[in-house]
This record gives sequence, C-alpha cells and structure tokens, in this order.
Amino acid sequence: MPIQKASPEALAVATGAIISALLDILVRKKLLTAPEVREALRAAMQGIQTMTPEGLQASQFIAVLLQHFPESF
Repeated sequence: MPIQKASPEALAVATGAIISALLDILVRKKLLTAPEVREALRAAMQGIQTMTPEGLQASQFIAVLLQHFPESF
C-alpha cells in the first residue's frame, strides 16, 4: 500500500513504534541515557496542545513512552 493511502491513525502508530524502537537502540548502544530520553520526551510533551482530543492522545502516548524509560534504566 502506498503511504499516501494509509490512514492518519496507521501512520501515527507506525511512527510511534519506530520512534520507540530507535530510542531503545540508542539507549542500549549508550548513545543516549534514559534521563536524556525522558528529557526529550518531556520537551515533546510540553510542545503539544492538549486542549484538543488529538493533543491529549499524543501526550498520553508520550506518557507511556516515559514509563518505558524509568529514571534508573
């Protein structure tokens, strides 16, 4: 299926999965620390307008990612 025909939801899920996998790899290779990932995720969350349903869902997804990178990772 060409990307142009993919639904926005499918693209969002795929993008989230790719970002999550990349962050895992960067931490495993010690190119980023878990606290650095958390800092980046928090910055991303602050840039989201949570007054919209989409923004709220996006911030909830980022919150799930934050749990994946605990302070003592």
